[in-house]
Amino acid sequence: MSKRRKRKHRKRDVPHCSDPENHVLVETRESLFWRRRRKRGKLNETFATNVDLSKICGPAASKIVRNLRPFMKGIDAGRITLRVSNALRQFLKDKKQLSLSALEEIEIQRDYLLHQLLLVPYEIVVEELTCTIRIAIGEACVKKQNTLATNFYFEGMILYGDVGKEGGLKLDTVESKLYAFGSEPTEVCELNLALPEEDQSWIVLLKVSCLEGNEMAVHPKHYGMKVISVKK
Repeated sequence: MSKRRKRKHRKRDVPHCSDPENHVLVETRESLFWRRRRKRGKLNETFATNVDLSKICGPAASKIVRNLRPFMKGIDAGRITLRVSNALRQFLKDKKQLSLSALEEIEIQRDYLLHQLLLVPYEIVVEELTCTIRIAIGEACVKKQNTLATNFYFEGMILYGDVGKEGGLKLDTVESKLYAFGSEPTEVCELNLALPEEDQSWIVLLKVSCLEGNEMAVHPKHYGMKVISVKK
């Protein structure tokens, strides 16, 4: 079987192009035609920028999660490192700054949100050197997820420092007493955290945990954890 021969086009077959610098001549068996050059520069620049930002934000996200991990017991955090990295990258892209403030309002557990467990509003008071979280304790304070749940308690956490520096982050925590489900609304739980004296980036997190008798609850629906305040 004979092979089809590519047609030899003559110079006069080349169609006219008013802007040859921005077009490329394409030759096929049937004809010659001009095609506009593909503008890849912007796409490549965007890709390169995203890659560069990921190289910065990925390790920073790992440091943040590594500090918080000991306090995620009971929680199904999923791909929390990726979500933290994405938040840092977007903040860095928009604000030109690598900061913990990028994590404002981020939920540590996406499937079981803090407000689905903690049914009353909490108050956050940020002063010069302290951050106070206030929660009114009452019968409908925390949702009782099953008949086995007996008690609950709160943890406040402050993570602060230089997220871009190795060993640059510090974490302080405070824990409430144990409350029984069905408690009368007779008191307010206060969690007091000291803010860093220096001009450092910081985030404050609140966690709710439930017990089943003398043991920590098994299912992640009994836990909620969220960034509730950041340094502006």
